[in-house]
Amino acid sequence: MANEMLNVLKEWYGDKVESSLFRNSPIFGKIGKERIEGKSYNFPALAGFNGGVGGDYTKALANAAKTGATAQFAVTPGQVFGAVSFSAKEELQSKTNRGAFCRIADAKLFTSFDQIQKVLATALYGRGYGEVCRSGWKPASNVASGESVVISSLPEYAMMTFVPGMEIDVKSDITSSAVIVTLAITEANGNAITAIAKGAVTSAALATSNVLCVAGAMNGAEALLPMGLAGWLPNVAKRTGANWTSYVKTKFFSVDRSANQDALCGAYYDGSAVNEEKKVAVQKLLRKVRRQGSKADIILMNDEDWANMSTNLDTTNSYFTQTSSKAKKTINAGVAEMTAAFSTNFIENIIDDPFCPVGRFYILDSDKVKFVGYSNAEKALDTGIAGNEPGSKEFTEDGSASDKPYALLIDDILTLQPGTAGVDGPTTVVGINVYGSFVITNPAKCGVGNFYNTDDLQALATA
Repeated sequence: MANEMLNVLKEWYGDKVESSLFRNSPIFGKIGKERIEGKSYNFPALAGFNGGVGGDYTKALANAAKTGATAQFAVTPGQVFGAVSFSAKEELQSKTNRGAFCRIADAKLFTSFDQIQKVLATALYGRGYGEVCRSGWKPASNVASGESVVISSLPEYAMMTFVPGMEIDVKSDITSSAVIVTLAITEANGNAITAIAKGAVTSAALATSNVLCVAGAMNGAEALLPMGLAGWLPNVAKRTGANWTSYVKTKFFSVDRSANQDALCGAYYDGSAVNEEKKVAVQKLLRKVRRQGSKADIILMNDEDWANMSTNLDTTNSYFTQTSSKAKKTINAGVAEMTAAFSTNFIENIIDDPFCPVGRFYILDSDKVKFVGYSNAEKALDTGIAGNEPGSKEFTEDGSASDKPYALLIDDILTLQPGTAGVDGPTTVVGINVYGSFVITNPAKCGVGNFYNTDDLQALATA
């Protein structure tokens, strides 16, 4: 065809906007959601016996007035915010599919919601400080403000959280309120990030043991993000030594948990120094939580740990092949032994979550885990994927924000307000407001464990 005739041809466009964003935490669909009001969410827990008991009634009677350990947790919700702006011009430019693949406001909101869900997934495995992983970063020379730096060899689970446009704080430890330097991520590839330093910092001020945290996760000494499993089921200092003793005596949502730690902090199995297969560590923690009354219907671990364990379990097919009626793995070898020991095949209950830190795993009772908050948690935690099925949320347009300009609160999660005036006209700022925390209403029914040779950030923490 003559080149000049190409001018009469149109370009053909697909009608779907693809989302290249990674998956979010599959556990969100498994836990309950509860809306609350007021200043805190309170619930009691019995952690000790009252009165006396024995074969001699007179001796039991003598102890009738004794009271056992009781506790009342008072949970104050944490918070996560997102904010995007769009101008009147952008709204008009993308009003229908004749002018755009989708409305600009919808695209911005979709990606902002996704990033909030990734921060919530990070918070699920933390203690509200925005902690992600150790940095492993010690530059040979000082870093100037505005300088581009590269942090490499980061764990894969951390790369699920780190995306271009995000800011992270470098701190000496998890609970420190002092930020050494803030980094603005410009690239995230493989196991490395490239970032711009938002301030000067000396090489001497940095150490490979520094912790990378979501920026703005603290207000002074106060943790702002939702409390996660690492708070409810702590493994600080591997639950041993003076650091653990100090930590467990510190009140957690108004409760001193030192009197009955397995009841108020959940069960713990430390396999970090025991060279054993991962399935053995899971079995040992499973035995503990079942003794403590758990139905143990959720086993959470990183997908890397699960891939390793599934190999040890001699799965019938490859890691990605589903072979059982419940769309999970089945195994040919070892089922009889495990069934005899635990009455159920725990393989069916495993959820491989890429946000879970490698080397740490949880066994939970789904009836005891929930997200409690003021906001619309169903919308905040909607990953668009059922259960632990593969895939990620597809992009969809949602008119809830742009159709109601300047509404105070939409769906109990969005706020709209006028932004600044610009060259292209006035802007609208959309705020995504998530107020809530992950709660375990009965820690005794749940547990946390560490696999062999772990470098788990929480297990190595001193406070």
